[in-house]
Amino acid sequence: MALMALAAISTNSLNTGVTVDLKSDGSAIVTHKVTVHEMTEFIEIKLLGEPEEIVAYSESEVYSTEVYNNVSGWFAKVLYPDASFTLTYATVSIANYSEGFWTVTFSSEEEVEVKLPPNVVPVSVPEEVLDIDLEDDRYVLWLPPGTYTVEYVVLVELPSVEEEGGTTNLLCSAMYLAIGAVAGLSIYVVIKLLRRRRLLPELDDTDKAILDLIRRRGPLSIGEIADQLSLPRSTAHRKVSKLARYGLIKLERVGSRLVAKE
Repeated sequence: MALMALAAISTNSLNTGVTVDLKSDGSAIVTHKVTVHEMTEFIEIKLLGEPEEIVAYSESEVYSTEVYNNVSGWFAKVLYPDASFTLTYATVSIANYSEGFWTVTFSSEEEVEVKLPPNVVPVSVPEEVLDIDLEDDRYVLWLPPGTYTVEYVVLVELPSVEEEGGTTNLLCSAMYLAIGAVAGLSIYVVIKLLRRRRLLPELDDTDKAILDLIRRRGPLSIGEIADQLSLPRSTAHRKVSKLARYGLIKLERVGSRLVAKE
């Protein structure tokens, strides 16, 4: 998200914060918190995606807002804003669904907080992630300025299935299938998901080191795993999520922390 203030305002005269609140249907509510340190006739704000609905407001006023796009993207022009205001809009242009997985892509020139929908598991997190947490059963990511892609799946536990020679629980007693907002998922996609989850994972040295650490020292938080193995936090999170998806470990919320255990 880039902010550009015209009429003699420099970018150093602005404080901004961006939050992306993703919904189960792939839509998002994006909120820009803006503080202006110099008076101006208008401010231009570069949006993360094409806005469906948009409003700029403060505690006492709603501001006139014009939306336009060019080769650089979508912009909102907020007219005669106060020193502090909020710009909020809905967009459906940053998330795409394919074969059971949601992919969210956006560019931001400011640090951004991304709230994933409830009951999802991220399967791809940018290496540059500043922090990851679980708040009210929702994964929250904090990312520095840049262009990012985040992938996640909506999950539900499936019952065990009968196979020749006995009963086998898919994915080591827990199998997940995209549901909810992905109503209408085709049988073809379901079969691909089932096949994908039945495959045994290929474990690299880092995967094995995390498994060994959890077995010896667990339960451990993702931060503790990253610290003890000298891993980037994003790598530890991605590896732990992979191991949990294959049923090799369990993830459990303890207070405000997400911990991994056998």
